[in-house]
Amino acid sequence: MSIHRTALVLLLVATLPGHAIGAAAQDPAADCYRSAASGSDEPLACDLAVQVATRTGDSRATAAAYTNRGIVLARGGRLELALKDHDAALALQPQLLPALLNRAHVLLRLGRFADALRAYDAAAAAEPDSSVVYLNRVFAQLALGNPSGAETDLAQAGALAAEQLRRQGRYRDSAAGDGMPGQ
Repeated sequence: MSIHRTALVLLLVATLPGHAIGAAAQDPAADCYRSAASGSDEPLACDLAVQVATRTGDSRATAAAYTNRGIVLARGGRLELALKDHDAALALQPQLLPALLNRAHVLLRLGRFADALRAYDAAAAAEPDSSVVYLNRVFAQLALGNPSGAETDLAQAGALAAEQLRRQGRYRDSAAGDGMPGQ
């Protein structure tokens, strides 16, 4: 290989990773969020986000990074590690709904159904108007063999979702029209 060709290869190798690292270093929290939202099961971006956020002392950013990494780890089947990350997030931000919900999801996947139901209860206490919380409680109730509790939670989820749509002007109830979503 000629010296020019070797220099070109070295230049490319040295330059390309630098840009990728630079982009990741610019906003590791955003990279971690994108990793969690994209369906990735590789936690490297979130590992960096946790390190950076921890160094800054910003408890909200650190909790978000732990939560996002927990999502990624759970997607990869590393449920015990995911649970530890959600617990770490909640130690910093006890009312953080995404951490509460994702912790409950992990407990459900681990087969710890009673613990999952209690975790969904904590999420409901933090965000009583969240239809998502009650919808997810249905699965825990069914796993525990409680179909009447599942029906109650499903009805509550439906009522909360309808109320949210009503507030957004996207739903008419039967007293005001046909009970169908608004235009």
